[in-house]
Amino acid sequence: MLWHRVAAADIGGVQTPLFQNSWIGLSTAPAPTGPWSAERKLFTGSMCNATDMNDIIGAPELPLAAQYPGSARLGDCTVFTEPGLLPRSDGIYVSLQCTGAAKIVLLRCDRTFACAYLGDLLAGSEAAQFSLAGQALDGFAASELVDAGGQTYLIVTGYEPPPDTYRGCLVFRIADLAAAVVERSAGQPVLVKRVAGTPGSFNGACGYDARATGSGILYSEATGSVPQFHLFASHIALP
Repeated sequence: MLWHRVAAADIGGVQTPLFQNSWIGLSTAPAPTGPWSAERKLFTGSMCNATDMNDIIGAPELPLAAQYPGSARLGDCTVFTEPGLLPRSDGIYVSLQCTGAAKIVLLRCDRTFACAYLGDLLAGSEAAQFSLAGQALDGFAASELVDAGGQTYLIVTGYEPPPDTYRGCLVFRIADLAAAVVERSAGQPVLVKRVAGTPGSFNGACGYDARATGSGILYSEATGSVPQFHLFASHIALP
């Protein structure tokens, strides 16, 4: 299991998240009921202050921004967040939102989680073309990798500028997973399917299991009631 761990500081009696000093953590277990391993601090971006943060479960194993420097690679990824996972016979593929550079990137890891960067799946600048009427999509978040019907898909959430409001989910077919290439036409990503929640709401961060034939793609939506986020079945299936 991977998750985004965010440290917080007590500033004037208020717990303030320090997103710049966050990481992707990893714990493993032989079954969902456990026992779960101790957390490993796996991926960090360029803004993570090692001097301040190494006291919390140690140094990062894969400071990706430093290992793959340069603006064309991962050097300008300030924070990594919202991981997606896809296990395959040749390894475990991990998609991540790279903030700062505003793109969705792809890694391949072995079973010990030694990982290598494969490339960029989507650039944030490509989001605007998928805006619905009244929207101004500015990037992609909440990536998910899924296999269905003999094809591999990338599901992402398009978002509008700060406060980064999620506006549903977009599905793209992956043409070459090992090379981090989505299907394109005239250089532009080909949209396969779209999931849209209640118009104007904060909705997205989708998930899909091809065996859940009754629900299709699942998505979350902020409803204003408790609990704040509810899960909905879109009944949109893949392929």
